[in-house]
Amino acid sequence: MLVDEAPDFLRFNLTGAWPSVEEQCRLRQRLLANGQLTSATRALYDLRDLTRMPSLSDIEANVALARSTGGWPAKRAYLVKHGVQYRVARQMQTLEFPGVDVQLFTDEDLAIEWLWTVTTI
Repeated sequence: MLVDEAPDFLRFNLTGAWPSVEEQCRLRQRLLANGQLTSATRALYDLRDLTRMPSLSDIEANVALARSTGGWPAKRAYLVKHGVQYRVARQMQTLEFPGVDVQLFTDEDLAIEWLWTVTTI
């Protein structure tokens, strides 16, 4: 995870297996407590090096937990390289709640450019 530009921008490089709901919750809470994650944070989630994707129930649990505890970047780009990653990111996109802007990309430069386009957050 890159936090050099936090809270404006966070980059999450996911590798190996998808992190558990508990791991994600601990990370979100730590970022919130340190002031590195706010409602205006823009985040890039790089899924290209994942070797094991989450189940639908894991995705739903993570989104539900984020809704109840807070700590969800308002503008997020998912960077994917193949169909399975795309389908998982698309599922997360469909579960989003109002005020969250999410897009999926295969090109990193386009993802970063989109993150910095002006929108009302």
